[in-house]
Amino acid sequence: MFDYIQNIRSHHTVPCTAEILHTVMRSTIVGQTCAEIADCHEQLLRGEMSREDFETKKTELKKRLPAFCFHAHFKNGRRLNAEAIASGLSILDIDHIKGSPEVFFHEKVKDRVKELGIVLAHKTPSGEGLRLVFIIPQGMGLVEAQQWLAKQIGLEAFDEACKDLARCSFAVPEEYVLFLDEEELFKEPQQPHPQPLSKGEGSDMLQDTLATTNNAAAITPAEHSQPHPRPLSQGEGSDMLQDTTASTNNAAAITPAEHSTPLSLGEGSGVRLLFVFDLCREQAGLKDVDINARGSRHNSLLAILSVGAARLLSEAEAMAVVERRMPEFYKEPDCRQLIHDFYAKYHDDSKIMSATVQRINARAEQLAQRAKEKQEDSEEEEEDSEDSENSFYSGYRSYSAYSSYSNDGNDKSHDNIPADIPPIPGLKQSLTGVPEQMRMPALCALLPMAAAYADDVTFRYCDGREQRLGLMSIVVGEQASGKSVCKDIIDLWRQPMDEDDEQGRRKEDEWKKKRKNRRANEKLDPEPEVLIRDVPITISCSTLLKRLKNAQGHTLYSFCSELDTLRKTNGAGSWSSKYDIYRLAFDHDEWGQDYNSDQAESGMVSVGYNWTILGTYGALGKCFKGENIENGLSSRIIVSEMPDSAFAPMPTFQDRRDRDAQAILDAVGTLRAKHGYVDTPRLRKAIAQWVEDKRQQALQRIDRVMDTYRRRAAVIGMRCGVVACLLSGEKETKHVIDFALMMAEYVLQEQCRLFGDVLRKQYAADADDTRRNSKNRAVFDRLADTFTSHDILALKNDVSDAAARMIIKRWREAGWVETLPRQKGDKGQRYKKVKRNTVTA
Repeated sequence: MFDYIQNIRSHHTVPCTAEILHTVMRSTIVGQTCAEIADCHEQLLRGEMSREDFETKKTELKKRLPAFCFHAHFKNGRRLNAEAIASGLSILDIDHIKGSPEVFFHEKVKDRVKELGIVLAHKTPSGEGLRLVFIIPQGMGLVEAQQWLAKQIGLEAFDEACKDLARCSFAVPEEYVLFLDEEELFKEPQQPHPQPLSKGEGSDMLQDTLATTNNAAAITPAEHSQPHPRPLSQGEGSDMLQDTTASTNNAAAITPAEHSTPLSLGEGSGVRLLFVFDLCREQAGLKDVDINARGSRHNSLLAILSVGAARLLSEAEAMAVVERRMPEFYKEPDCRQLIHDFYAKYHDDSKIMSATVQRINARAEQLAQRAKEKQEDSEEEEEDSEDSENSFYSGYRSYSAYSSYSNDGNDKSHDNIPADIPPIPGLKQSLTGVPEQMRMPALCALLPMAAAYADDVTFRYCDGREQRLGLMSIVVGEQASGKSVCKDIIDLWRQPMDEDDEQGRRKEDEWKKKRKNRRANEKLDPEPEVLIRDVPITISCSTLLKRLKNAQGHTLYSFCSELDTLRKTNGAGSWSSKYDIYRLAFDHDEWGQDYNSDQAESGMVSVGYNWTILGTYGALGKCFKGENIENGLSSRIIVSEMPDSAFAPMPTFQDRRDRDAQAILDAVGTLRAKHGYVDTPRLRKAIAQWVEDKRQQALQRIDRVMDTYRRRAAVIGMRCGVVACLLSGEKETKHVIDFALMMAEYVLQEQCRLFGDVLRKQYAADADDTRRNSKNRAVFDRLADTFTSHDILALKNDVSDAAARMIIKRWREAGWVETLPRQKGDKGQRYKKVKRNTVTA
């Protein structure tokens, strides 16, 4: 096994497969870079460039190229000699060949490739050299093998710098390849490899692993013939950690069935073992690699055992897990022999666990516990459910369970972040490689962009009226908290929109140039009415009106990486106009302006305008003061917080695969192709139930903030659900319902926490401190069995007497209280609670 790196500056490695090898060699970056180097080489040959300039330019260009580490695999995914595990391969670089590298290969090497163990030969990126990748003969070291091959082909000088295990070889296009024996290049090693550079936990794990095979007693199938749990379905392990929800559900679904093995992977501890294996697979850089592929599965298993699986699993546990995750390979005696030999040579419980192994163990425990809880919840729901039509609502309980809304506006905890985001096509791939705690903010930033593409879609809300997909979001966090992850995702999604806008902007620029250069009496063509949808957030109101008039019914979109920039550039009353426009855009209402001057745009338009803004807490506070919160702008916005990064280790991002980028483009195409009315009856029913539950909860607490924000949180959740439904083929799947409920709950909690305190002060003129120790206890339950409106005012001094009477009226209509006859001496109307089991805190 050998590794691949994205470029020479990168220290992160992934195991290379035949698929990766060909994909890299066919990539645009490799082709273009080598073409540029070839152009420079031709200039050198023509005398138009000096040798010194050519070497400088070549070195600069080669830094762009991906590379292969043929000498080794790196157990922790870091290109360090101390963590290198020799691959059994070596490279021989022959630089500055006089004449053609192709001629040298055909004359001295081609007829002897099998004899010399050569598995790959290609021209180097400079076009002046030849690289030979070959199998190290048994008993030789790295440098010794290079010297041997050089002598065999009659070479006096070669690049002796290739003696380093961490040495990498730059990728070249496929047309540079002169010979490739793919089977031998990726063949499972049959001979012991040279001694690794350093000893320590895992660093020498692979040395002589197979050497003991001939000496140790063979493990026969009978020794492991006790029945084990059934294998997972095909492909289940290929993207195990891509989606936490899928991973958890798969693990939770494992049942002991009729098996009698002492190790039951259906039990809680067994589920943990599966997670240990999957996390070690990810740590080994094999998350996106088919570990069951012939030719690499041997090395894949060795890598997984090396990074910590053998430290956290007993030999019997490893056997059972491998049978589940690598069922075909496990059927072969060589697999069981490999595991047995590995544990015999390297397993040592007396060693102290490394930090990486401890982290994997803790994460596996956490995931196993979560799987257990979900399984228990699912069993309870199956027992309680009598109507399968209502099964979609089961997701609501799990998403409302994370709710921890607090009246404390200073609370910035992130315990309310959903643990699992339902996998929606296009959205799921957009979050690939994003750290788990950053996925929800990244998703919230993305949704307005996705909704903007589906701008010709209407749906019916719970109140019976048709709506369109207007969404706006703000992602807030401290400086350097990783908000830029949102921009990276947005850039992928808006690429098709920008390509469409490019033609319109070019026409507009050409017209402006003609206007500037025209003569005094020259007639100028009318200004072209071009469609430009991606506009800067700092756009003037006049230009925004022009863009909307030319939008042809499409929704415009803006992205801003700094909320403070927007605030500063929208001075002199412009910000006031902008937030009026933003409020109207939520419902695609009409807006316009009328001027006598020809220099300013006039007219009336339907405002279709979505946007995403990133910013700090300070900028959010300056933009959303009392007026902007009370007038309804705050309730129309998806607001999300980045995880607290204070004293936290640096998050690790992973590269997005080509197929994920293609899935995003496919999602864009899906949304753009949708037109007209989309009926979502199950989604309406779920959201209607959610908003009613929140109404009753707010009524019990007499929480006007929750009651205010629940309404539009439900609208936002519904719109997000419609986007998910469109991406799922217009099917109202359980994932779609869960996604909508999750977004409604999340939006409500974030709005209440970030804006609730200011809104509460708007409602309470005399409130000095409205944060109460009863924030999680319903006011209704704190009242005596008989009470008056004055008792409510004593408990809740931020409401007026009229509001208290209205609350009592609602309680009466709900059947919670009844009116008592007035008696002599009563200072006010008295009410009595009705015994109801449904009234809870």
